[in-house]
Amino acid sequence: MTKTIFKVLSIMGMFIISILAFTIPKDPYVIIPAMSVASFDKPLWFAIIVSCGFLYLSVLWYIYEEVSKKIA
Repeated sequence: MTKTIFKVLSIMGMFIISILAFTIPKDPYVIIPAMSVASFDKPLWFAIIVSCGFLYLSVLWYIYEEVSKKIA
């Protein structure tokens, strides 16, 4: 039961992050230059979705692990 709840939370959270990545910045299509040759130039909305999504899913995974330890 808790696994499905956390799956729904992860999908809803990523959906909200995706919407906010386009609505919060004044110009979400501005290109962020690459920091190294191995990287690539990316739009601001992509950087927001990847970085905030990673943080959100990491925190959610940690909370899920702690809850599953307490239940078991």
